[in-house]
Amino acid sequence: MDAGQPPTPTQFLDGRAALALDELIQAIRWQRPCIVLAVYRSEFVRLRLQSRLEAALMQQGQRTATITVDPVRYDLPLLLSAEPLRAGTVFFASGMQWGGGRGRRNAYRALNLHRETLVENRLRVILWLTQSEGASLPRYAPDFWAFRHHVSEFLELPLPDDFLPTGVQPLEGDPSRTMDAAYGAVRGDPASSSTWLALAEIQSRLGCYEEARDSFRRAARLDPGGKAAWSGLARLYAHWGQPRLAARYRRRAG
Repeated sequence: MDAGQPPTPTQFLDGRAALALDELIQAIRWQRPCIVLAVYRSEFVRLRLQSRLEAALMQQGQRTATITVDPVRYDLPLLLSAEPLRAGTVFFASGMQWGGGRGRRNAYRALNLHRETLVENRLRVILWLTQSEGASLPRYAPDFWAFRHHVSEFLELPLPDDFLPTGVQPLEGDPSRTMDAAYGAVRGDPASSSTWLALAEIQSRLGCYEEARDSFRRAARLDPGGKAAWSGLARLYAHWGQPRLAARYRRRAG
Protein backbone atom coordinates (compact mmCIF):
# COMPACT_ATOMS: atom_id res chain seq x y z
CA MET A 1 0.00 0.00 0.00
CA ASP A 2 1.38 3.40 -0.98
CA ALA A 3 2.14 5.86 1.80
CA GLY A 4 -0.67 8.30 2.28
CA GLN A 5 -3.24 6.08 0.57
CA PRO A 6 -6.15 4.91 2.72
CA PRO A 7 -6.45 1.15 3.16
CA THR A 8 -9.09 -0.61 1.08
CA PRO A 9 -11.70 -2.82 2.77
CA THR A 10 -9.98 -5.87 1.30
CA GLN A 11 -6.81 -4.99 3.20
CA PHE A 12 -8.75 -5.10 6.46
CA LEU A 13 -9.71 -8.74 5.88
CA ASP A 14 -7.69 -11.52 7.46
CA GLY A 15 -6.60 -14.55 5.46
CA ARG A 16 -9.76 -16.56 6.05
CA ALA A 17 -12.13 -13.78 5.03
CA ALA A 18 -9.91 -12.86 2.09
CA LEU A 19 -10.13 -16.43 0.80
CA ALA A 20 -13.91 -16.33 1.06
CA LEU A 21 -13.94 -13.00 -0.77
CA ASP A 22 -11.69 -14.41 -3.49
CA GLU A 23 -14.15 -17.29 -4.03
CA LEU A 24 -16.95 -14.76 -4.47
CA ILE A 25 -14.95 -12.53 -6.80
CA GLN A 26 -14.06 -15.48 -9.02
CA ALA A 27 -17.72 -16.51 -9.11
CA ILE A 28 -18.74 -12.98 -10.07
CA ARG A 29 -16.09 -12.85 -12.78
CA TRP A 30 -17.11 -16.16 -14.33
CA GLN A 31 -20.84 -15.75 -13.63
CA ARG A 32 -21.13 -18.92 -11.62
CA PRO A 33 -22.78 -19.73 -8.30
CA CYS A 34 -20.88 -19.57 -5.03
CA ILE A 35 -21.87 -20.91 -1.62
CA VAL A 36 -19.64 -19.80 1.24
CA LEU A 37 -20.23 -21.17 4.73
CA ALA A 38 -18.92 -19.03 7.58
CA VAL A 39 -19.02 -20.54 11.07
CA TYR A 40 -18.70 -18.00 13.88
CA ARG A 41 -18.73 -17.80 17.66
CA SER A 42 -19.41 -14.13 18.44
CA GLU A 43 -22.14 -12.02 16.86
CA PHE A 44 -19.84 -9.01 17.13
CA VAL A 45 -17.16 -10.74 15.05
CA ARG A 46 -19.79 -11.62 12.47
CA LEU A 47 -20.96 -8.03 12.22
CA ARG A 48 -17.40 -6.76 11.76
CA LEU A 49 -16.60 -9.27 9.04
CA GLN A 50 -19.86 -8.74 7.20
CA SER A 51 -19.37 -4.97 7.19
CA ARG A 52 -15.91 -5.32 5.69
CA LEU A 53 -16.98 -7.94 3.17
CA GLU A 54 -19.87 -5.72 2.07
CA ALA A 55 -17.48 -2.82 1.52
CA ALA A 56 -15.10 -5.01 -0.46
CA LEU A 57 -17.93 -6.37 -2.61
CA MET A 58 -19.15 -2.85 -3.32
CA GLN A 59 -15.69 -2.16 -4.73
CA GLN A 60 -16.41 -5.01 -7.14
CA GLY A 61 -19.66 -3.36 -8.22
CA GLN A 62 -21.85 -5.78 -6.32
CA ARG A 63 -24.96 -5.13 -4.29
CA THR A 64 -25.38 -6.93 -0.98
CA ALA A 65 -28.54 -8.02 0.80
CA THR A 66 -29.14 -9.56 4.21
CA ILE A 67 -31.78 -12.17 4.95
CA THR A 68 -32.61 -13.74 8.31
CA VAL A 69 -34.41 -17.07 8.40
CA ASP A 70 -37.66 -17.30 10.35
CA PRO A 71 -40.54 -19.82 10.53
CA VAL A 72 -42.25 -18.21 7.52
CA ARG A 73 -39.22 -17.26 5.42
CA TYR A 74 -37.20 -20.42 5.86
CA ASP A 75 -36.68 -21.72 2.30
CA LEU A 76 -33.50 -19.85 1.38
CA PRO A 77 -33.05 -21.24 -2.16
CA LEU A 78 -36.57 -20.26 -3.18
CA LEU A 79 -36.41 -16.89 -1.42
CA LEU A 80 -33.13 -15.92 -3.05
CA SER A 81 -34.07 -17.20 -6.49
CA ALA A 82 -37.16 -14.96 -6.39
CA GLU A 83 -35.06 -11.81 -5.91
CA PRO A 84 -35.29 -9.74 -9.13
CA LEU A 85 -31.77 -8.28 -8.75
CA ARG A 86 -30.09 -11.55 -7.76
CA ALA A 87 -27.62 -11.52 -10.67
CA GLY A 88 -25.67 -8.59 -9.22
CA THR A 89 -26.20 -9.32 -5.54
CA VAL A 90 -24.26 -11.23 -2.90
CA PHE A 91 -26.57 -12.43 -0.14
CA PHE A 92 -25.70 -12.73 3.55
CA ALA A 93 -28.03 -15.24 5.22
CA SER A 94 -28.29 -16.30 8.86
CA GLY A 95 -30.63 -17.78 11.46
CA MET A 96 -30.91 -21.37 10.24
CA GLN A 97 -31.98 -22.59 13.68
CA TRP A 98 -35.08 -20.39 13.57
CA GLY A 99 -36.58 -22.00 10.46
CA GLY A 100 -39.42 -23.61 12.37
CA GLY A 101 -40.91 -27.06 11.97
CA ARG A 102 -40.23 -30.17 13.99
CA GLY A 103 -36.91 -29.78 15.73
CA ARG A 104 -36.55 -26.40 13.96
CA ARG A 105 -35.27 -28.22 10.91
CA ASN A 106 -37.38 -26.70 8.14
CA ALA A 107 -34.61 -24.41 6.90
CA TYR A 108 -32.14 -27.30 6.74
CA ARG A 109 -34.61 -29.50 4.88
CA ALA A 110 -35.34 -26.70 2.41
CA LEU A 111 -31.63 -26.30 1.68
CA ASN A 112 -31.32 -30.02 1.09
CA LEU A 113 -34.43 -30.25 -1.10
CA HIS A 114 -33.91 -27.10 -3.21
CA ARG A 115 -30.11 -26.96 -3.26
CA GLU A 116 -29.99 -27.16 -7.07
CA THR A 117 -32.02 -23.94 -7.26
CA LEU A 118 -28.98 -22.09 -5.92
CA VAL A 119 -26.83 -23.45 -8.72
CA GLU A 120 -29.39 -23.07 -11.49
CA ASN A 121 -29.86 -19.39 -10.60
CA ARG A 122 -26.12 -18.83 -10.12
CA LEU A 123 -26.74 -17.42 -6.68
CA ARG A 124 -23.89 -16.15 -4.55
CA VAL A 125 -24.44 -16.39 -0.83
CA ILE A 126 -22.51 -16.30 2.43
CA LEU A 127 -24.37 -18.45 4.93
CA TRP A 128 -23.47 -17.46 8.49
CA LEU A 129 -23.67 -20.41 10.88
CA THR A 130 -23.36 -20.49 14.63
CA GLN A 131 -21.33 -23.40 15.95
CA SER A 132 -24.46 -25.46 16.65
CA GLU A 133 -25.86 -24.63 13.22
CA GLY A 134 -22.55 -25.62 11.66
CA ALA A 135 -22.81 -28.99 13.38
CA SER A 136 -26.45 -29.42 12.32
CA LEU A 137 -25.99 -28.56 8.65
CA PRO A 138 -24.19 -31.71 7.45
CA ARG A 139 -26.54 -33.80 9.56
CA TYR A 140 -29.84 -32.37 8.35
CA ALA A 141 -28.77 -31.13 4.91
CA PRO A 142 -26.04 -33.56 3.79
CA ASP A 143 -26.64 -33.08 0.07
CA PHE A 144 -26.48 -29.31 0.40
CA TRP A 145 -23.29 -29.69 2.43
CA ALA A 146 -21.69 -31.35 -0.59
CA PHE A 147 -22.64 -28.29 -2.71
CA ARG A 148 -20.54 -25.86 -0.68
CA HIS A 149 -17.64 -24.07 -2.35
CA HIS A 150 -15.79 -22.76 0.69
CA VAL A 151 -15.93 -23.01 4.49
CA SER A 152 -14.29 -20.59 6.93
CA GLU A 153 -14.33 -20.62 10.72
CA PHE A 154 -14.26 -17.41 12.76
CA LEU A 155 -14.25 -18.69 16.32
CA GLU A 156 -12.23 -15.94 17.94
CA LEU A 157 -13.57 -13.51 20.51
CA PRO A 158 -14.32 -9.92 19.44
CA LEU A 159 -11.80 -7.12 19.21
CA PRO A 160 -12.19 -3.89 21.23
CA ASP A 161 -13.39 -2.03 18.12
CA ASP A 162 -16.04 -4.56 17.14
CA PHE A 163 -19.69 -3.58 16.86
CA LEU A 164 -21.65 -3.61 20.10
CA PRO A 165 -25.45 -3.44 20.28
CA THR A 166 -27.00 -0.55 22.15
CA GLY A 167 -26.79 -1.08 25.87
CA VAL A 168 -23.94 -3.62 25.76
CA GLN A 169 -20.91 -2.45 27.72
CA PRO A 170 -17.50 -3.61 26.45
CA LEU A 171 -15.41 -5.78 28.75
CA GLU A 172 -12.28 -4.29 30.23
CA GLY A 173 -9.04 -6.16 29.71
CA ASP A 174 -8.31 -9.16 27.53
CA PRO A 175 -11.53 -11.01 26.55
CA SER A 176 -9.83 -14.43 26.41
CA ARG A 177 -8.40 -14.09 29.90
CA THR A 178 -11.72 -12.87 31.26
CA MET A 179 -13.55 -15.79 29.67
CA ASP A 180 -10.94 -18.29 30.90
CA ALA A 181 -11.24 -16.94 34.44
CA ALA A 182 -15.03 -17.31 34.34
CA TYR A 183 -14.74 -20.89 33.10
CA GLY A 184 -12.23 -21.56 35.86
CA ALA A 185 -14.74 -20.32 38.46
CA VAL A 186 -17.40 -22.63 37.04
CA ARG A 187 -15.07 -25.62 37.13
CA GLY A 188 -14.18 -24.77 40.73
CA ASP A 189 -17.83 -24.53 41.85
CA PRO A 190 -20.13 -26.10 39.22
CA ALA A 191 -23.08 -26.26 41.61
CA SER A 192 -23.15 -22.50 42.12
CA SER A 193 -25.79 -20.62 40.18
CA SER A 194 -23.87 -17.36 40.61
CA THR A 195 -20.74 -18.67 38.86
CA TRP A 196 -22.79 -19.85 35.88
CA LEU A 197 -24.61 -16.53 35.85
CA ALA A 198 -21.33 -14.60 35.85
CA LEU A 199 -20.06 -16.74 32.96
CA ALA A 200 -23.30 -16.19 31.03
CA GLU A 201 -23.08 -12.43 31.41
CA ILE A 202 -19.50 -12.40 30.11
CA GLN A 203 -20.43 -14.62 27.18
CA SER A 204 -23.36 -12.35 26.38
CA ARG A 205 -21.19 -9.21 26.52
CA LEU A 206 -18.79 -10.88 24.07
CA GLY A 207 -21.59 -11.75 21.65
CA CYS A 208 -21.25 -15.51 22.28
CA TYR A 209 -25.00 -15.82 22.55
CA GLU A 210 -25.38 -19.58 22.15
CA GLU A 211 -22.86 -20.17 24.92
CA ALA A 212 -24.59 -17.56 27.07
CA ARG A 213 -27.95 -19.26 26.55
CA ASP A 214 -26.58 -22.56 27.81
CA SER A 215 -24.97 -20.91 30.83
CA PHE A 216 -28.11 -18.94 31.70
CA ARG A 217 -30.10 -22.17 31.49
CA ARG A 218 -27.66 -23.90 33.82
CA ALA A 219 -27.92 -21.03 36.30
CA ALA A 220 -31.72 -21.15 36.11
CA ARG A 221 -31.79 -24.89 36.80
CA LEU A 222 -29.59 -24.44 39.84
CA ASP A 223 -31.67 -21.53 41.14
CA PRO A 224 -35.17 -21.60 39.56
CA GLY A 225 -36.33 -18.77 41.81
CA GLY A 226 -33.59 -16.39 40.74
CA LYS A 227 -34.61 -13.64 38.34
CA ALA A 228 -31.29 -12.79 36.68
CA ALA A 229 -30.93 -15.97 34.63
CA TRP A 230 -34.50 -15.77 33.31
CA SER A 231 -33.99 -12.09 32.45
CA GLY A 232 -30.79 -12.99 30.61
CA LEU A 233 -32.61 -15.61 28.56
CA ALA A 234 -35.35 -13.09 27.76
CA ARG A 235 -32.74 -10.65 26.41
CA LEU A 236 -31.16 -13.32 24.22
CA TYR A 237 -34.41 -14.47 22.68
CA ALA A 238 -35.47 -10.90 22.07
CA HIS A 239 -32.18 -10.38 20.20
CA TRP A 240 -32.88 -13.49 18.14
CA GLY A 241 -36.28 -12.15 17.12
CA GLN A 242 -38.23 -14.68 19.17
CA PRO A 243 -40.80 -12.54 21.01
CA ARG A 244 -42.91 -15.42 22.35
CA LEU A 245 -39.94 -17.10 23.99
CA ALA A 246 -38.64 -13.76 25.23
CA ALA A 247 -42.01 -13.04 26.82
CA ARG A 248 -42.08 -16.47 28.44
CA TYR A 249 -38.74 -15.88 30.14
CA ARG A 250 -39.71 -12.36 31.18
CA ARG A 251 -42.72 -13.85 32.96
CA ARG A 252 -40.45 -16.33 34.73
CA ALA A 253 -38.28 -13.42 35.82
CA GLY A 254 -41.33 -11.75 37.32
